[in-house]
Amino acid sequence: GVPQFTTLGGRGARGGGMSDDKLSSSGGGATTTATTSYKPKRVETFALGELRRGWSSSFDPGNGSGSDDGDDDSLLSATTSKPQRRDAVDSPAVAVAASAHHTLVSTRSGRLYSFGLGRGGRLGTGDENHRPLPARVLGPLAHRIVASIAAATNHSLCSTSEGDVYAWGSNGFGQLGIVSSSSSSSDGNKTDGGNGRLSPRRVEGELKHLFVVAVAAGDRHSVALTRMGEVYCWGDNRSGQLGTYISASTGATTATSPSSSQANNAGRSCHRPQRVESLWSAQPRRRAIAIAAAEFSTLVLTMPPTMSANTGEASSSSLASLPVNTIYGWGHGNHSPMRVNFPSVG
Repeated sequence: GVPQFTTLGGRGARGGGMSDDKLSSSGGGATTTATTSYKPKRVETFALGELRRGWSSSFDPGNGSGSDDGDDDSLLSATTSKPQRRDAVDSPAVAVAASAHHTLVSTRSGRLYSFGLGRGGRLGTGDENHRPLPARVLGPLAHRIVASIAAATNHSLCSTSEGDVYAWGSNGFGQLGIVSSSSSSSDGNKTDGGNGRLSPRRVEGELKHLFVVAVAAGDRHSVALTRMGEVYCWGDNRSGQLGTYISASTGATTATSPSSSQANNAGRSCHRPQRVESLWSAQPRRRAIAIAAAEFSTLVLTMPPTMSANTGEASSSSLASLPVNTIYGWGHGNHSPMRVNFPSVG
């Protein structure tokens, strides 16, 4: 298989707490050892090959090594002292996201790297090849600054400094924000059998006119947080993880509980980003500041609702006087956001 993180043989036995179970594989004279660890270990081969570890400090943007000229699909060289390719790491990593089969890393300069298993296009490199070492994600992100990232089992998301959202990988439940198609799209972006994208594609719909500051990825659904505090969800809704009810006949959404005749329609998937109206239309309005997604659920962290969304005056609601942030969650069969209550102290 392709390692999502590796340590060099002979260097990983520092300190106690290590088991004796090891899996070794060799190729070209180099040996990679996978060792069970009960303590945190540094990832020795991240983005630098096996011979370079001071990569972030060795880059000098003034010597031409950071030029954008060169092969877009080349991998990092493991034997040179400084990055020479377009996808070479030019600044320290500032964010990571990991799922079952792959890992994403963004750098301080706004570049995005991925590594792991490439099947289904989850790496966003334009093909389904596996990448044992980080490869830069290009396509429409080649000249954009990546601001936030998220990884799920079979798809990936990111937002840019311009507030746009990009998605790639599997689209079996509409989690990329596009309708499945068995042919290539008009923009030339390849598909993987009609259910995905092999390179990043912008998520549009309502998000096209909004500024997104964060993204989260569940197993089959996606979540975006706007600068105004709105939460948008799309993808699989069979467990209510989109936080809304969707009519199977019209595609319309509602924030209220469905009737018994509508209940069976509430679980359909939706490829169009839908705002969670139960939060945004509430009085006082719930503005989110953080989001998270799991396989069957979604969580958000909201600011204290101290002001009325319409009048700007203090609300009479008991919630308005809470001096702390509030967590809401939905999914696992519940389509309506529910406040998470914590036990009182004392």
